[in-house]
Amino acid sequence: MSTTVLVISDMQVPLHDREFTQKLIKVAGYLKPDKLHFIGDLTDSTEVGRWVKGRAGEYSGQLQAAFDETASIVAQFRKAVGDIEITLQDSNHDERTRKYIDEYAPALSSLRSLDFAALAGLRASGVEVVSGVHHLLEDTLSGHGHEGRYSQVPGKYGLDRVLKYGKNFVYGHTHTPLLNFTAKGAGDSLQSLWTMNVGHGMDITKADYLTEDYATWCQAFGILTWDGEHTHPQLVTAQKGRFYLDDGELW
Repeated sequence: MSTTVLVISDMQVPLHDREFTQKLIKVAGYLKPDKLHFIGDLTDSTEVGRWVKGRAGEYSGQLQAAFDETASIVAQFRKAVGDIEITLQDSNHDERTRKYIDEYAPALSSLRSLDFAALAGLRASGVEVVSGVHHLLEDTLSGHGHEGRYSQVPGKYGLDRVLKYGKNFVYGHTHTPLLNFTAKGAGDSLQSLWTMNVGHGMDITKADYLTEDYATWCQAFGILTWDGEHTHPQLVTAQKGRFYLDDGELW
């Protein structure tokens, strides 16, 4: 019996592409996966980021509204997929609130109402936060991509982890989707392995911190299918929020 996992890329609410996000929710309802996994950076948490410390962004007063919108999106995904396992990969943007409190207001760190799972609606929607390397499927691991030193060579970060763990590896963080294959072993023990970066789900026009004339970013998401022996990856990339699925329908 096969197992399907839908992997949702970095959305960084409220910098997400709202139309693309609604399409992803519809895809979740259409596919009815056995698991749904957010790869991380579900929120941007702009107001508590180190880049805005002491600047206007820290005093915008929009953080609660962003968390409320995040909670609504998570609840919509839960409604679309029903009673299945939903997980969120721990990530650098989603941990910003905790780090901000720990550094500037440690006395508040024990308040349950300031816990990220409560703020982002994860607890209400039954979403589990997983840290470090996560066993997504029998032969496939996941991580956000911020856990170790990152290479400027596209795909090297994932390939290094494939060779280290001997399993397939899914990640995000750089917003640059890719699907690379490699192999480990020789002869009868030769094992084909792959790594996938699932891109992003942002509206890059909202990312005013991009200072270059271009970015290597691309909207995408991943579908993984375990056939009982191996996991088969499908990377779905989007052009201005539009993409095709296997059935040939344009979304």
